[in-house]
Amino acid sequence: MRAIFLLLATCLMLYTAGAAADEFHELYRGARAQAMGNAYVGLADDEQAIFLNPAGLAGNKSYSLHYMISDTDFSTDVLTAAIGGINMMKNLSGDSLNVIMGKNVYGREQLSPTFIMPNFGMAVLVDAQTALLAKNQALPHITIGYQITNGFQLGWATSIGSRRRRDSDFRIGIGAKMLWRRGGYRVLTLNQLLTLSSSTLAEITGDYGRGYGVDLGSQWLKKINPHLFMSVGMALTDIGNTAFDGNADPQTSNMSTGLALTYKLPGLSTTFAYDYKHMLDSGDWKKKNHAGLEVALPFISVYGGMNQAYFTYGFSLDIWLFRLTALSYAEEQGAYALQDPERRYLLRLALKVGL
Repeated sequence: MRAIFLLLATCLMLYTAGAAADEFHELYRGARAQAMGNAYVGLADDEQAIFLNPAGLAGNKSYSLHYMISDTDFSTDVLTAAIGGINMMKNLSGDSLNVIMGKNVYGREQLSPTFIMPNFGMAVLVDAQTALLAKNQALPHITIGYQITNGFQLGWATSIGSRRRRDSDFRIGIGAKMLWRRGGYRVLTLNQLLTLSSSTLAEITGDYGRGYGVDLGSQWLKKINPHLFMSVGMALTDIGNTAFDGNADPQTSNMSTGLALTYKLPGLSTTFAYDYKHMLDSGDWKKKNHAGLEVALPFISVYGGMNQAYFTYGFSLDIWLFRLTALSYAEEQGAYALQDPERRYLLRLALKVGL
């Protein structure tokens, strides 16, 4: 019986290894972009451009400092598995997998203070994320994630072409980053499943490794009429993958293109955005689609959209030096859209000042 179990488990893992990619692990998740279905590359009109499309920095005309940006991100199953998960991690064993079997437990805390000025932006990034995805109790398929990333990122952009044209603008941008990372996401091997212990987490974590990355972006803007504006963008982040010393997971390249339409009236702005992301990755094309809508009033904005094949919704409250954003979105954990969604919630607190 044990030999049959070993054979079946080995076949299962070989099949999984050959399957299309599951979740697309993105390092930076901006709250506004995520509330709009993670569609931002074409829009790229605020501090998030440092991370997602540096070309957008060419449109910034002022100085501002977001001296604290805190994002707290967690899945629904964090609430239901918290107590059992704490007890499980104190005495990790094969039997403790029953506590989290069938659940997607995910949590992230991200700090990303930024400073932007005309044509330039810089940011500090501190990102800590954990995940535990357990499937198939008979033949367990367990993914454990424990990843910490710290570093710095710079972005620069400029407009090119004739400055006499006021109804259109073409921008290009470049970003550079230096990061330190430990850990990543691991599918447990057969031996780790059979001899599960607290040392498994230590093997995944490892030591910090340093990595350097480069981003490129472009953006074209067109004023269609006095109220309607269109922008089209393309970005390639982490060109060639940002690799780290040691056994930390690399940050994979992400090639994205996007379109945004903004209609402006006094005291009201409505924006529609669409992105097609991970263009160079294998996987279901439906997982690469992102669309969103923003309705912005003087102090409050309301969001809705589709991240992959799932609804996103949220709001933000902006009162001078303080901005609060709350939203919900879902991320596909399976190889195909509508296979294994994970509903998540994100809360951002931002403190800022204009200079």
